[in-house]
Amino acid sequence: ARAVHEEGRRSAGPFSSVDCGALAESLFESELFGHERGAFTGAVGARRGLVAAASGGTLFLDEIENLPLAQQAKLLRLVQEREFRALGSERMRRADLRLVVATNENLADLVVRGLFRADLFYRLDVLRIAVPSLRDRLDDLPELLLDLLARSAGGDAPGVPPPPEQLVRLRQRSWPGNVRELANLAERVAALAPAVGWEHAWRVAIAGQRALPARPG
Repeated sequence: ARAVHEEGRRSAGPFSSVDCGALAESLFESELFGHERGAFTGAVGARRGLVAAASGGTLFLDEIENLPLAQQAKLLRLVQEREFRALGSERMRRADLRLVVATNENLADLVVRGLFRADLFYRLDVLRIAVPSLRDRLDDLPELLLDLLARSAGGDAPGVPPPPEQLVRLRQRSWPGNVRELANLAERVAALAPAVGWEHAWRVAIAGQRALPARPG
C-alpha cells in the first residue's frame, strides 16, 4: 500500500493506515471519520479522523474482512459518495483521498456467505493486486529480512542476515502469519542483537527462547 502511495500522483500527500482487525467496533466512526466535542461520553474535544488526516493522500485499510457489516455500510458511503460526516456533526464533508484496502481472505466467498456486503465489494474491487504469500516466495527471505531489520532499527544501522543454518530453518516454516509474522521476528532480532550479537539473536529469536545470557564485554 505504501509503495502504491509513493509511486502515485498523491505521493506528496499524507499516508494514513489502520488495521481493521484491531479496531473496536464502537470506535470505528470516531477513528475513521473523527468526532465533535461532546459527541459521546469522554469526547472532551473535537478530533479529526483518519479520512481527514489522509486528505490529499492515501488511506490504507488493512484486514478489511474484519469490518462488521454495520461498519461496512458506513464505509460504503465514503467509497460511493466520496463524503463523510464526523460523529456528532451535521455537516457532510468531501473526502479527497485514494483508498487502498488489503485482505488475506477471499472477499467474494465472504459475500456469498453473507459476511461482506456485495455492494461494497464491487465498489472496492476496481484494481486488484495479488501479492504472493510468504511461503510462495521463500527465495526472497534474505532480502525481506534485511529490509525489515532496517525498518525495525529505524534505519540507524544495517542488519545482519541470519546464518545459513538458521535460514534453512526459516525456509522450512509454513508462515501462517505471512509477512507480519516475519516482521515480528525481525523486530525481536533487532531488539536482541545489541545485547547478545546478531548470530545469537537469530538463534534465540528463531528458537523462541526467552531467557537470554548477557554477551561478554
